[in-house]
Amino acid sequence: MTLRERHLKQKTCQPLDRLPWKTNGPWEETLKRWQTEGLEGDWAEVLGVEPEFNQAPVNLGFSPWFDDRLIEDRQETQIRQDKWGMIFETRKDGCSMPRWIEHPVKCRADWERLRDERLNPDDPTRFPEDWDDITSRINSDDRRVTILGAYEYGVFGTARTLLGTEEVLVAFYDDPDLMREILDYMTDFSIAIFEKVVVKLNVDVVHIWEDMAGKNGSLISPNLIREFMLPNYRKVKQFVDRHNIPALPRRFGWQSQRIGTSVSRGGCEPLSSVRSGGRKRCSGLPPQVP
Repeated sequence: MTLRERHLKQKTCQPLDRLPWKTNGPWEETLKRWQTEGLEGDWAEVLGVEPEFNQAPVNLGFSPWFDDRLIEDRQETQIRQDKWGMIFETRKDGCSMPRWIEHPVKCRADWERLRDERLNPDDPTRFPEDWDDITSRINSDDRRVTILGAYEYGVFGTARTLLGTEEVLVAFYDDPDLMREILDYMTDFSIAIFEKVVVKLNVDVVHIWEDMAGKNGSLISPNLIREFMLPNYRKVKQFVDRHNIPALPRRFGWQSQRIGTSVSRGGCEPLSSVRSGGRKRCSGLPPQVP
């Protein structure tokens, strides 16, 4: 069984020879410690981690991006701006999550300016100049899964990047019209780019990044999911059905209270994947969930 076959069978809950073994990898300081403890060579080969997915090299974010720049250099930390226009403080040794200071959308005017100046789905620079050669190479690789979308691109996930976690949660109540506009536009924007991708590239997985729960539960209520997010999940589901793409994973933290909303209403499996066609396909669910 090839790596691609194994992943797709796992994501669609079919029998397989063994579970795939994949990880996002160690933190940089963890890898350095392993090396001081005797690790030699490539850590992934030593641990037997399978190769990365083929990622469609398409820009699904701002075009142009913001400048990635240093704002202030402190003794142990730096204040930086990243490509999303987020300003944050981070340790120089990389041993922590950043402290977020500012996000690019603070009001409707910020959103409208970013939408008009940086979020045109028809911008040709979103695709690399050698797109035809890249797609030919990826399409000929029958071992690896080809994935479209990933970290930073979602419905709630992208809005959280634009506004900030606390700000986006408050905005659902203080400015629901703006939130509905952002979520709807970004979903339509992504699908417009997806449609161009699948003309040339054989896609196995559409990934929606929804980091909207922590270890103690969901950041957002089922009612808000139903009102703001499910209509957009259905749009993406219609896209994958239209193009016969077999898996559409979503990624969260611990969110058992949202499972009924995600599966029965949206057609998306909450913890790992969904089979195209809307059937309930779950893995890793807590035992109290039927």
